[in-house]
Amino acid sequence: MGKKLLTLSTADDPTAHLADSFSYSPFTARNIIRHGAVSIDKQAPAHEAVSLMLEEHVSGLPVSDTGLLAGILTEKDLLRTLLETSYLPGIAADYMSRDVISFDMEDELSNISSNLVVSPFRCVPILLEHKIAGTISRIDLIRFYRQRTQGDRNDTSRTSPSKTQVEDAMTLGLVTVLPDARLEQAMDLIVKHHITGLPVVDREMILLGIITEKDLLRSICVSKYTDCLVEDLMTREVL
Repeated sequence: MGKKLLTLSTADDPTAHLADSFSYSPFTARNIIRHGAVSIDKQAPAHEAVSLMLEEHVSGLPVSDTGLLAGILTEKDLLRTLLETSYLPGIAADYMSRDVISFDMEDELSNISSNLVVSPFRCVPILLEHKIAGTISRIDLIRFYRQRTQGDRNDTSRTSPSKTQVEDAMTLGLVTVLPDARLEQAMDLIVKHHITGLPVVDREMILLGIITEKDLLRSICVSKYTDCLVEDLMTREVL
């Protein structure tokens, strides 16, 4: 592509790729939910929602009305408004998305993960007895996958070709990965740094593509993982 990495926007890669036998099917939302729900009342000032999202490193906030789910306030909702004004007047309910899919505490993770692969939302509210109990995000699902499979994949005989490059880039404020890095290394970086995607670069820091949390979650959902490299799954249509 011949472009030095400065900034980027992405298009989703529609291709599902190959792998092995992990399944979310035996597990429910109860196995993964973040207890102590991070939510906001619909009458709260909008600027408080922004502060809370930044403090908690979340991509969306369930909006409650006396404990019941009223909607969800996402990064996209706030960004759309900030494109038009330099501040956020009003309350959370003025900006929230009202058409939101939620799940019950006993719903299977396989259904939640399938939804998040195709959903424009990066997280979903989880309910207990119709009240907000917490949220589950794409990163939560990737973290859970890594925790369940890490013991089987601690093969240290293969040295990461991306380790030095990633560390060098991080000192400049960039977290990147090489195309021949193993996929679980991309997962670990995304989870560790609370980021939604990793630019994929060559050793000259030329941008080749991006691997996103959606790319990774899709690979887990289709049970096709094994020894994939980053380049096998990354989105190449970077604008």
